[in-house]
Formats: sequence, C-alpha cells, structure tokens
Amino acid sequence: MYTQTLDLKSASWSFNYEDQWLPCAHSPSQIHLELLSAGKIPDPFEGMNEKDLQWIGERCWTYRCEFEIPELDHDDLKTVLVFEGLDTFATVRLDGKQILKSENQFHTHRIPTNLTPGRTHTLTLTFSSALHHGHALLHTHGNRALWNGDASRLYVRKAPYHYGWDWGPVLMTCGPWREVRVERYEGRLVDVVAKVEVTDNLSTATLDVEVETEGGDVVTIQLFSPEGDLVVDGQDVRVGKDGKGRTEITLKDPELWYPHSLGVQPLYELRAVLTSPTSPSTTHTLTRPLGLRRAKLIQRPLKHDAPGTTFHFEINGVPMFVPGADWIPADSFTCRLTDKDYEDWVDLAVRGGHAMLRVWGGGIYESEAFYRACDEKGVLVWQDILFACGQYPTHPEFLSSVEREVKEELGRLRHHPSIVLVCGNNEDYMLAEQLKLEYDPEDTNPENWLKTSFPARWIYEKLLPECVEDVAPHIDYHPGSPWGGKDTMDPNGGDLHQWNVWHGSQAPYQTYPALGGRFVSEFGMQAAPHPRTIKSFTHGMSEGEVYPQSAVMDHHNKADGHEKRLGGYLVENFRWKDDIPGWSYATQLLQSEALSTAYRHWRRAWRGEGREECGGVLVWQLNDCWPCTSWAVVDYEKRAKMAWFTIRRELATISVGVERVEKRDGPEGEKVVKGAVDGQPGQPFDYAEKKVVLNAWACNASLKSVSAILQLRAYEIKSGEELPALRLRKEVTLAPNSSTEILTEIDAEDTDVVYNACLLAPEDDAAFACTSSWPQPFKHSLFPARNVQLTISPDRTSVTVTADRPTKGVWLDVVGDDDRGVNWGDNCLDVFPGDERVVEVEGLEEREVCVRWYGSDFEKDKIFDVYDVPKNLPENSPEKN
Repeated sequence: MYTQTLDLKSASWSFNYEDQWLPCAHSPSQIHLELLSAGKIPDPFEGMNEKDLQWIGERCWTYRCEFEIPELDHDDLKTVLVFEGLDTFATVRLDGKQILKSENQFHTHRIPTNLTPGRTHTLTLTFSSALHHGHALLHTHGNRALWNGDASRLYVRKAPYHYGWDWGPVLMTCGPWREVRVERYEGRLVDVVAKVEVTDNLSTATLDVEVETEGGDVVTIQLFSPEGDLVVDGQDVRVGKDGKGRTEITLKDPELWYPHSLGVQPLYELRAVLTSPTSPSTTHTLTRPLGLRRAKLIQRPLKHDAPGTTFHFEINGVPMFVPGADWIPADSFTCRLTDKDYEDWVDLAVRGGHAMLRVWGGGIYESEAFYRACDEKGVLVWQDILFACGQYPTHPEFLSSVEREVKEELGRLRHHPSIVLVCGNNEDYMLAEQLKLEYDPEDTNPENWLKTSFPARWIYEKLLPECVEDVAPHIDYHPGSPWGGKDTMDPNGGDLHQWNVWHGSQAPYQTYPALGGRFVSEFGMQAAPHPRTIKSFTHGMSEGEVYPQSAVMDHHNKADGHEKRLGGYLVENFRWKDDIPGWSYATQLLQSEALSTAYRHWRRAWRGEGREECGGVLVWQLNDCWPCTSWAVVDYEKRAKMAWFTIRRELATISVGVERVEKRDGPEGEKVVKGAVDGQPGQPFDYAEKKVVLNAWACNASLKSVSAILQLRAYEIKSGEELPALRLRKEVTLAPNSSTEILTEIDAEDTDVVYNACLLAPEDDAAFACTSSWPQPFKHSLFPARNVQLTISPDRTSVTVTADRPTKGVWLDVVGDDDRGVNWGDNCLDVFPGDERVVEVEGLEEREVCVRWYGSDFEKDKIFDVYDVPKNLPENSPEKN
C-alpha cells in the first residue's frame, strides 16, 4: 500500500512583519520565537520586557510556506494536507484559495487537495487575535467567573496559561505549533490500538487489537517482545466496509510494566501492516509501544472505623502510595522544547522519587516525547482535560468543539501505559463552591444540570466520561480535581488541593501533618530560583537594580500577594541576609522544610491494607514555564532547588520520621494567656507549662519486611554537645508497603535540642535513612561556629562534609556562573558531629566547590567557604605532589 509523507518542516517558511516577509527560524512555530530570532523584539523573559510585548497578542500574523511535491510512478493517489495543530483562530489558503478555518488549538485537520508535482505551491496561514475573538464571544455569551487570566479565555480552546497564571507571564502567542505535512497514499492505516486486559493472577494478558484503515482489506498484526523477539507473526485482520477490524491476542506469562518505584518497564511493540492488494511489496506500517499492566483507581471504605473512602492506585494488583508532582508546560513557547528536554524533565522526576506527574488542566496536551519518556522511565500520568479555574460555557458550538478535541487527543494518547487517569478539570468544582452555584450530587439527570447556574457540570459528568468510554475505556475517569468528597475540601474522600498553607488561612507550614487527605493532588510553598537563574533574566542590569524587593524580582513572581506571604513565612521562621544569594537560599530552605514536612507526615498515613488514609501526594509544582519565583521545586533552567533533594529523601524506598509533640499541663491543656494561635511557632504570649514527647516511625515502600535498628541521638544546637541520656537504639521490623510506628511519646527536651534519627543496617550499623527534628522556629536558635569542612576526593567525584556542631541546610555548589554538567548526588544536608556525609558528584572537574549553611550568613563576612583543592589526600596522591 503505497504511502508518502512530506514533512513541511524543511520547506520554505516565512512570516510577515511590517509588510516584509522574513524567514522563519522554527517549524513548528510560534510567533514570539520568530520575532525574537529575527531580532524584532527583546527576550520576553528578560527584565520586564513581557509588559512591552502585549501588542503581539493583539495583532494578526501571517505565515507563508512554499513547497513542491515530487513526481511519482503511481496513479490515483489521494493527497491530503495535514495540520496537527493551529494556535488558534486560523484561516488557511492554498495558492490563494481558502481551504480551512480553525478555532481550536488542539484540533487536527486533514484537508484533501490537488497538488501538482514540480510546481511551487504556497500555503498562507493567517492567525487573528485570540484575545479579540475571545472578547467578541464574551460579548455574545456573557461574562463568567474565573481565577487567573482574562475572562475571555473561557470561550477559547487555547492553552489557558498563555493568558497568564499566578506563576506565568501573559504571552498570547500563535502559529502552526504542531507539524504540517503532505500525505499521498493509495490507502493508509488510520490507527491501531490495543486495549490490554491482565488477569487478576497476572498470568495472562489479552490484547483487544482494533485497526482502522482508509482503503485496503487486510491488516497484518505482529507483536514483538521487549527483547525484540517476534511473539505474534502475521495475524491477519480483515477490515469491514466501515474501514474497521479487530482481533485478539493472548499472551501467557507476560512481562508486566510497573512504575519505577515498583519494578521495570518492559515495552512490547505492536506492528500493523496494510498491504496493497495490487502491489504486495508496498505497505503502510504503524507501530505502537505497549506496556502490559493492570491499573485501577481504588475508592472503597476504610477499615478500623476511619471515615470516608480511599483514593489510591493499584498497579498489577499492588496497592501503592503514589508520590509525585504537578506538571505545567515547560516553556511559554513549547515549540522550542526538544525530545531531550522532555527526557531530562522526566528523569528529574524519577531521580527525585516521583512516581506520578499530573498534567495540569491549564496547560496543553503534551508532546508525544513527554508520554514516551514517562512510558520508558516508569512514571504514571494523571491527565487533566484542559479546563482550569473557571466556569465554562455550554453553548452547542463550544460543546461540539470540546468533544472533537477530547476524542482526538485521547485517541492520540490512549496507548501509553503511563496514563492511568483522565480527569475532567482543575478546580472548577472548587470555584463553583466558592460562588455557591447550584450543585446537587443527588440529581442524576444531566438535562437538569444545564438549567442550573453550574451548567459546566454537564461537561465533566456527561460529555467527558462518554468520550473516555468511547475512545479509551481502559483508563479510569475522575470528574475533577479536587472532587469526590462531600465538598472539595473534604479530607475523607476523593482528592484534595491543600492550600491552607500559602493560600486560604495561610496556616503555618508546621500544621501540614493535620492537613492531609485521602489523596493530596496539590500543595506547595514558593521559593526563589538559583542566583544563576536570576542572572538569566536580569542580564545587563546593575547589582543596584536587582535585589529581593526590586521591580524585576517582583515582576518575576506572578502570585497574588507574594511578597506578604513569602515574606511572612520567612519572618515567622528564619533569619536571612537580604541580598539575592541570601534571599534565594532562605526561600529555598523554607520551601524544603515545608514540603518535606508534608511528605514525611502524609506518607506516614499509608498504613497498609484497609488503612490507606493517604494514597498519594503531588507537590505543586515540579517545573516552571519561565525563570521566576514560584512553587516549582526545579527552576526553569532545570536547576533543582533544595526541596527537590529533601523531598527525594522523604520518598526513598525506606524513610524515617520523627516528630516532637507538645503536651500541656492544666485543665485540657488550656493556654495561660488567651489569644495564642494554635500551631503558630514562636508566639511570645503562650506561657503554658508544657513538656515535649517524641514519636518516630518509618515507611517501607518495598514489598518485603525489612529489619533495621533505629538510632536516636540528641544534641544541643549551640554547643554541639550530645545528650547521652537521650540516646536510644531499638531493633525494628518494617512492615512491607506501609508505615510502621516505632516510638510513641518518648519524653524529650525541646529548647535548643535537635534530634537525629537514623535507620541502621543490623549487620554493620550503616545508616540508610535519616531525619532530624529541630525546635521551631529556626530563627530562635543560634548557630555559631559550626566549623563545616569539606574533603574532595582525589578523582573529584565525591565531597565529604563534616561539622563540629549540628548544622542545618548544608548547600554544596560550584563557584562562578558555569555549573553545566554538575550533578550532586545529594544536597541540602543536615550534618551532625561525628558524621561524614559523602556526596557523590558528576561533572565537577576542576571547578571550585563552595558551601553555605543556615547561619553562615551571620557567622562571618565571607558567606561561602571555597574549597578549590582536595584536602586530606593520601601521601602518594599525584595531586598532593
């Protein structure tokens, strides 16, 4: 079956600027990238340029593509122009004749056409302003409530984050953002999909293979094992008059796909071949990677009288606590992201201990490279449909456009084993609650929903689940996030967005242990990016123009009230030096303490079968779309913040936790002075008598019991002296796939005492999991003369850290602006007397190493200690000589 595909990426593309045709530098393309490459605008990410570039989104922009098709020795071929995605209001002409109008960024268009070989054909694509179109629709249909962005975005099927969000800029771009190509064929395979069913005992996998063709009668199916061996050879599928056919393949003892935290990721390859009945040597072939797995979202009553229901995932019969992160588009201009960028980002998630990425509903349906990386690296994907923070319309044209969009995108994505959940929206139910819109869960008649003040319920509870059932019935559906309890803040059912820290009541982060839920799908704390990343958007500015409260820093934080909130959390908890390095360090230490506290305690609530009181935690957010201060744990330049390292330790296969709990004297623990705020650290007017007790626990994500020794040590922070009376060792057995309580209400000291808990291997006392509990707030503790020392190995692949006194937040870095290729195996360390913390490092080469810790700003004028040569080298070391 003869087919030919001509990717127009290499054709002659240009764009019109001020009545001049300028060559395009990108294909696919977004107009901001072309203007930037042509030198017509400054970098939108630098300084405050974003403000001066709003005119771009208010104009029409025209692209032109000139191309030829070759002569072929084939008659009667169909010729189709394919547009994978046009952003957003586009009119397309071929040789001056209009062939397409598009109004949805996520629609694919196939336009039959006649092209003459040897002739230069001209495509023109005119993109009118999505902002202006949206305002016209808003004028027609009325204003609707939303959070973030311009109100007109609710009517426009365009990436919502282009309109600006509380972490991203307003950059209303446009263009042919996905592939444009010419297809010529006698017949073609439209699609092949295998719906996988794995038996309960995991012994058999059944593949329900469906094919769809345009022309041709028979499709031959082959299946290759993950090792490349042919498992099924030449199973023919006869196609009906509707172009569709199906067959079934049964595999005994299949190699199963697991998330990386549970196992390996073998991928079979399904190959479909459509052969020409007149020329058997010509074929059209489609391949699909297949991961064979059994994935379920489990929502069932808990045992032991716990209220509500579970919300957790089960993969191949194994219930799992799912740690992860929320994912936003990795750039405001996704056309410049490469496959390597996506691989790097997913690798950062894996190395950070994340087993799930939630593709958030205000971004885009991601690139094939993203999902492929998740398949290959074992990262589960929670896929939001693109509705976010708004009350969306339900007029017929809008619903029709959405239905087509969702079916096309799910059709593109449904074969990926990583995708285990489709979710209807982000925070739309939450907004409906805030507005007190009509929502009666007991009313099951969809026609009634359309008559209420919350008609979009019809989209989330009728249209979208029907799309999923039609296109991807093997993937579970969840109507919204958060959703599932008696309301969206119900901790005992469905998923929860926990924003009482930062948003809402702006509670202290120390209250996170009490703020968990059955599945926390959002929570977060802001932090500044690395000073090198800050330099990337303050290029050319003087030091006097760049300081924590400067206009440019304020511009690069889009959160409402960010200075008050971030500054408030810092003032409550830490001292810091008010320059860019000091601000970056302090905000990152704050974020790392807040997020690791949440992960540590919420993971503890995964207590085994029937007691899955928290089934997963997703931090908002993994990444950024531009360089800024935000909730991301890795900044735009892929530099991991401190929280990335501390979260990773909390998400290790085995982790340990320790907490200090206040026990108050007096009737019912009544405070002596009224008006103190519960949980607020450092309130000076709380004089109640109290004592402190310790609790300790461990979490074991493996499927086997683990023997260990818990070692607990206590130190005076200021002097560094160990308190022998508080030293403890206890043999423990950690239950598989659950948390285990180890110590309960052990008497302890509080003031100026830090506790260090480690799990030791019984055979050699080697520590394999550690944590610490410091008195709160940190600002009240003094950290003089820590005497932090570094020893760099002769081959410069590791750094050993020691300290004479308990030291918080030891941060290793290299000197200068060039940190390319440097990867630290661990960082943001708590170091105790007698410890030798060995940190592996890649790419150090001849770079100097510097170190910072909490309190070093105030210990001496020189904030960074620089170690430019290895210390304590063996006598025969060539570097010592």
